[in-house]
Formats: sequence, C-alpha cells, structure tokens
Amino acid sequence: MKNILILFVATSIIASCGNSDTDTVDQVYDPQKDIFVSECVKSANNVTPMGGDIYYKQCSCTWNKTLESMNTTEVAAMRREWSKPSDIQYYTTFLSEVMKNSVQCL
Repeated sequence: MKNILILFVATSIIASCGNSDTDTVDQVYDPQKDIFVSECVKSANNVTPMGGDIYYKQCSCTWNKTLESMNTTEVAAMRREWSKPSDIQYYTTFLSEVMKNSVQCL
C-alpha cells in the first residue's frame, strides 16, 4: 500500500514535468523517465530508507510497463504534459496504469 501511495505522489509530480518535444516511447534518453524514477526512488526512501537499487529497479519497471501498456495517443498526451484540453482523459489512464504496474513490479 505504501508503494502505491509513493508512486501516486511521484506520478503527480511527473505530470507537471517533461519534454514536450518528444512524442515517441522508444528513446535512448528519456528525461521524463529520469524524473519519474528519481522522484519515485526519493519518495520510497523517505518511507523506508533502505531500498536503494531495489527501488530503482521497481520504479524503472513501473515506468517501462506503463508506457508499454499505453497506446500512442495516450503517450503523446503524456509527452505534451497533458497540455491540450483533450489530453485530460488520458491523465487518469496514466495514473491507473502506474498504480496497476507498480503492483506488477513488486
């Protein structure tokens, strides 16, 4: 339950960050992933400060599985930081996918 709460907080932070110029999932360097994983690990360490590499793997897994489970329209909306009015519907999809995938990555 703590992990889901942590990931929800990290997801909320990630929602306001990102790189609007990128619209593809397959990237060598993904600044949004870096922000997500960094905030996720930081939040997890605030709750139980002994995870380290385990948290990094879990947060990375959550990000990867979430992007894999979203369609291209949903990913494009996320990459734009949900800036268009029509993107809001995909924000809830992102949050639910993060929560679902965080449990799968335990």
